[in-house]
Amino acid sequence: AMFLVYCALEKEPVPMSLPPALVPPSKRKTWVVSPAEKAKYDEIFLKTDKDMDGYVSGQEVRETFLKTGLPSALLAHIWALCDTKNCGKLSKDQFALAFHLINQKLIKGIDPPHILSPEMIPPSDRSSLQKVRKV
Repeated sequence: AMFLVYCALEKEPVPMSLPPALVPPSKRKTWVVSPAEKAKYDEIFLKTDKDMDGYVSGQEVRETFLKTGLPSALLAHIWALCDTKNCGKLSKDQFALAFHLINQKLIKGIDPPHILSPEMIPPSDRSSLQKVRKV
């Protein structure tokens, strides 16, 4: 806040909203997957979840993932990152994160991280993962 006050005192324009770099970590965007992306990935998920159990297995997503043209090793790494509970299946949110990471690589050339940052963890997984970390 003081930074913006000093900017105003220096006659610099004060932005209507905070630039991302000035947003405190606790208040930053809650998830890297935008609502528009999530809606698009949810549609793909519903078509991919053949047994309608709310999860997709590696077998169910294999063809969809391979169609992206990314190397199998990279897709396996993305799967491992997104399978936050190490259960061998992805929930709808985890699937959305996987597709977000795939598209980041395909569209922007951004490699997936080695570990998920806090804003990458699907909101539905955050409370259970925090409990595990505290134990």
